[in-house]
Amino acid sequence: MKRFFVITLAILSLNLCFAQSQQRENLKKDVYFLSSDSLEGRWRGTHGNALAREYICSQLSEANIEYSIQNFNDTLGKNIITQIKAENPLYKDEYILIGAHYDHIGFRKGEICNGADDNASGSAVLIQLARLLNVNKDKINRNIVLVWFDFEEGGLVGSREFAQNPMFVSSLSDIKLMINLDMVGWYKNGALEIANVAMVKGWKEIFESTKTDLKTKVSKYEKSVFTDSDYSSFAKKDIPAITLTTGTDSPYHKPEDDADLIDYEGMDRICDFVFNLTVNASNYKDLGFSGKKADKHKDERSKFEFGLSFALGSCNQYYHSGNITGKNGRTLNSGFMFLYNINPWQGLELGVLANMEQSKQVEGKFQAMKLSVPLTWNLGYFGTDVGIGFNLGLAYDYIFKAQLNEVDLKQGEFNPYDIGFVCGFKFIFGKVGLNMSNKFGFLDRYNKDVKITYRETLFGLTYYF
Repeated sequence: MKRFFVITLAILSLNLCFAQSQQRENLKKDVYFLSSDSLEGRWRGTHGNALAREYICSQLSEANIEYSIQNFNDTLGKNIITQIKAENPLYKDEYILIGAHYDHIGFRKGEICNGADDNASGSAVLIQLARLLNVNKDKINRNIVLVWFDFEEGGLVGSREFAQNPMFVSSLSDIKLMINLDMVGWYKNGALEIANVAMVKGWKEIFESTKTDLKTKVSKYEKSVFTDSDYSSFAKKDIPAITLTTGTDSPYHKPEDDADLIDYEGMDRICDFVFNLTVNASNYKDLGFSGKKADKHKDERSKFEFGLSFALGSCNQYYHSGNITGKNGRTLNSGFMFLYNINPWQGLELGVLANMEQSKQVEGKFQAMKLSVPLTWNLGYFGTDVGIGFNLGLAYDYIFKAQLNEVDLKQGEFNPYDIGFVCGFKFIFGKVGLNMSNKFGFLDRYNKDVKITYRETLFGLTYYF
């Protein structure tokens, strides 16, 4: 009996090792093909992109998995979509969506960018997940939809198409979780980053029940405005969507992103983790939208925003006689900004700023400490991710301390009040605003025979809360 038990355990261990070895070989084979030179970087609408699509479809056919093609952009773009139906689903009208984009950027400076990490790695893991889920239908209690998105590199076009015209589901709201795989081939000594989990109801329980020895870095929200992936197309429509990546340490978007650099052991472990995560999520009763999402996924910016601002630039005292003028000096300010977003196209912004001025005039160097209160009207487009436009308005200045050649001036020796016209440009990247503004003072600074007014040009940075 003891010998029988030992033999049985040995056979099971060998089978497990063989299965793990086979999965790793599958992942390696898929990545090597999808990132081979013959596919010429998989840019959408190209022959290489079509070869990648044909390969993915052939792997699904070999696993006896049916699939559909979703055409868009005058049929240049093509998503590959399949469904794994649960054998006895408790939640038969609810779905989990797992996606990865299979396109890449083609050529750069005449060299092929094969995109092994971006995103042959995610596409290969998705193929293997389709194989695993297809033979483990008894373990899932929600149907699974898998999508290989096309034209992600052109602005998430394929995922936006699916989000607008979903297949295999009655409505987009039937999708209770979206899992996005984008660049998962560079685990090595890093970590698997899992972002935007706060959108998912019960995410802590789901993740705690998914045992793994992977080093993970979990973020409640994905806040970067400089990078994005297909999960955003769903998060913006209130579908709880998380994104998994091993980061940007690989040479992505470069010719060096080749298959021989990929960490296949790490991909193997990530594949197991995503499979177990999917199974656990499919069995979680209250899976769905938590009601929370990142600012970048909201339709509009918050109506009221508070910001901290800092700016520096040049200034001068302008002599209206036209014969002479003050030389350029320095100015800087810092303080608080209060922004009211009327809509994405316009808003009002009020500042309360402490300002230091060092301007130059014929008589010498003029130094001032003052309070500046600008009120501007912002016009342009200011979305949650990016914004660009111009602003114009008025500013009130009050000088509470002034010196000429480092000698204090009394109130009667200069005009402490000024009102000026303000105009400039504004750029917003998420919570960070970049400003370039000009101010032209109206009031005479000294009330003498020669009218002298104040002018400045500032470059500023504002962080909005």
